[in-house]
Amino acid sequence: MLKLLTASVFLFLFTTNGFAAVATVSGNCTKQSCFMGEPLDNSLQSNTYGCRTSGDICYYGGTASGGTASTSYRATYCTSCNDGYELKTYTSVSQSARGCTVTYDLCVPKCPSECPNSTSYSDAGNGKQVICSKTVVPYQCSYRCANNYYGNGVTCSPCPGLGKSVAGNNRVITRCYVESGYTGSNTAGQYEYTGRCYYSA
Repeated sequence: MLKLLTASVFLFLFTTNGFAAVATVSGNCTKQSCFMGEPLDNSLQSNTYGCRTSGDICYYGGTASGGTASTSYRATYCTSCNDGYELKTYTSVSQSARGCTVTYDLCVPKCPSECPNSTSYSDAGNGKQVICSKTVVPYQCSYRCANNYYGNGVTCSPCPGLGKSVAGNNRVITRCYVESGYTGSNTAGQYEYTGRCYYSA
């Protein structure tokens, strides 16, 4: 094998979703064809969960004395992703193959298109709010009822009359209330609420 002081070898694969998956090696590193016996380069991230299809890139680095290492290593990367995932490119300095910098793609969870925001709720219409929940993988949309509505988030209804409610604490109608200070009148005369008056089922 010839010593390669500076090299950059690129391998591109075009996936079915239109994005180009990439695996590259650079630095004092040489790419070679993969066989059956190369050990996995455990110094790189290697979680291929979420990959629909994947590939391998194999390479060897140098030695402390400037020679060529005799052991080559393998990195597995994603070329396309399952639904709910997207390709993300990583660049890592290999701790196994001396002098090798490896750039490769893995699949990471992504928020659904109908709830791209994972930091705050956004309006989803019909009295509902939505946020991207990262408590499960793949990520899912989580719904709740907006202020002045009540319900389970799948179905939301306006609080009766002048009723108000607070989003996140309004799953049942008894969380609707009329605010303190409201004044009105009936046959008995004038009245004023001195505290929040919650709806009674």
